[in-house]
Amino acid sequence: MVKLFIAKYWLYALGAVVGAVLGYIYWVNWACDAGCPLTETPTRTVLYGAVVGGLFFSIFTKKRNK
Repeated sequence: MVKLFIAKYWLYALGAVVGAVLGYIYWVNWACDAGCPLTETPTRTVLYGAVVGGLFFSIFTKKRNK
């Protein structure tokens, strides 16, 4: 069951990790101090990057016909 889950969703997880790392890099270099709800704290920026990365990498998955 775990192998099936990993085989099915590995690309989403990879995208989330890449997005989280890029979100953290963005926060370190370009985040504003106040007034920016998404980039004010590193937690929000990393989570936002993980979501966007997972969604972006989902473009590259193959559609399975039943």
